[in-house]
Amino acid sequence: MKRRLIHRLSSLTTATILLAGDLALAAEAHGGPEGPSLTTSLFLPLFNFAAFVFLLYWFAWPVLLSALTERRRSIENELSEADRAQREAATMHAEVEARRAHLAEEGERLMRDLRAEAEADRRRLLEAARQSAERIRADARLLAEQESARAGRQIREQVAEQVIARVTAALRERLTREDEERFVRAFVSGVEAGDFQ
Repeated sequence: MKRRLIHRLSSLTTATILLAGDLALAAEAHGGPEGPSLTTSLFLPLFNFAAFVFLLYWFAWPVLLSALTERRRSIENELSEADRAQREAATMHAEVEARRAHLAEEGERLMRDLRAEAEADRRRLLEAARQSAERIRADARLLAEQESARAGRQIREQVAEQVIARVTAALRERLTREDEERFVRAFVSGVEAGDFQ
């Protein structure tokens, strides 16, 4: 409603200005030798300027003001969006830097852990090898002792058998019938006396 009123008022003002301009030109054309009047030379241009300012104020100013307001809002939105994007980029950059620093620290920690595990494995393997070598030495010593004892027994048995065989052979050669009877009597008397059990 207000727009229609403003539109009619502006149309009326435009028509008045154009009519006033035509009147001024007609007055000049029919004017006499006295020249242009004060009305046509001063007031009509002032009236035209006032009408121009009025039309500009009523029609162009709101459109211009709304366009400027919209542009201002658009710029403010773009600036706030740019600030938000910059904050997000700074946050992402900080996260990336933190991850990068953390990755370096994590890599160093993993290397330390791997070295410690390798050193522990090396020590454990060396200890297992040492224990295995000790066991092998002990087993070899025991086996050597057993073999030595067995060989000693075998040698003693062989020597004993040889000694017995030689002594028996020597006794058979040297023993006479009288010696044998004497040994038998001594044995029987010893059994009777209880010396041999």
